[in-house]
Amino acid sequence: MYIRYILLPVLAVLIAAAAGCGGSDRPESFILDADLRGLTSDTVVVHDAMSYRDTSFIVVQRDGKFRFESRPDTFTLYKFTFNDGADYFYCFAQKGSMVEAVGCNDSANIILSCDIDANRRLMTFESAMRDSIARLAAGHHGDAPQSAAASDSVANAMAASYILSHADDYVSAVVFLKYMWESRHPDFALMDSVTGAMSGLLLDLPEVQRAKSVIDRKMTASPGRNVYLPSLDFTDGTTLGVTDGRRGYLFIEFWASWSHPSLAYRERLKDIYATFRGKTTREDGRTVPLTFIGVSLDTDRHKCDSVTEAMGIGWRQVCEGTGWASDLAGKYAVTYLPDNVLVGRNNKVIARGLTIEQLDSLLTSTFGR
Repeated sequence: MYIRYILLPVLAVLIAAAAGCGGSDRPESFILDADLRGLTSDTVVVHDAMSYRDTSFIVVQRDGKFRFESRPDTFTLYKFTFNDGADYFYCFAQKGSMVEAVGCNDSANIILSCDIDANRRLMTFESAMRDSIARLAAGHHGDAPQSAAASDSVANAMAASYILSHADDYVSAVVFLKYMWESRHPDFALMDSVTGAMSGLLLDLPEVQRAKSVIDRKMTASPGRNVYLPSLDFTDGTTLGVTDGRRGYLFIEFWASWSHPSLAYRERLKDIYATFRGKTTREDGRTVPLTFIGVSLDTDRHKCDSVTEAMGIGWRQVCEGTGWASDLAGKYAVTYLPDNVLVGRNNKVIARGLTIEQLDSLLTSTFGR
């Protein structure tokens, strides 16, 4: 009898501790309940971002609601991907915890409610990020291109600051992946610096490892480096020889007919071309020309030519017909579209990933108007 009276209060305490956000009725389980707006696909793919194995799960959503349950060893990080891979959010998980995810399909606006400290820190950072970007957007008065570029710059800077101050915090890995690696205007030099400061704990994460390998490749074709440029065979039958390429400036745009962002970029690039085509500058007593080149990552060369003609593009095109396996894309470590490189004399990379505004400013300072 005495044992019974002792055990009953203990059991009551344990049951109470298991209730609420921090515990589930299955002490070995992690549970996420989601209620999201704007989901366009029936399934959500869940990936264990800390696992070196291809550990993925499929969850069916109805009207934006779904539940995911797992039994993590101790502590892990899940990536929830939806809308056919277009959107995602990260969530830290541990045994006996329950998380509620509420918001819309914009990953920056999904709120996680639970008692996992890592998720709390992530939510605090993202709240500050949202406030900063909202203030910035209000200051640009609806100028979408400038606002987007400025927002990405702020996001990169805030992310880098957090990571450098929390070099061994798993939240830093999420901040890096979401706000630097996935940026519309990625700053590879800044990412190279940031990853150099990360602890081995973070660098060992598979997704961070994959990003780091690409960053290392990008740095071999970063501003200040020299990248060997072979002779170029254009789709119109003409050629740019190795020696000719070294004599002047080359602006190389990487695009594809299936990449809507790159088509939008080259539509605006036409005005830059009209302003600077045929321009020259003087360097070391020599006349140095500027040449525009397009490199299509299409596998169908006829598609490259037909789209170029339909858009009224005046500069010559290279299309190796090998898609992402293009030799030029490999030399310049192109991993997304649109991308571009401004190359100076002797194949020296001057700048890359330029917005239209940045390109206009740089060419004006070098060649005048």
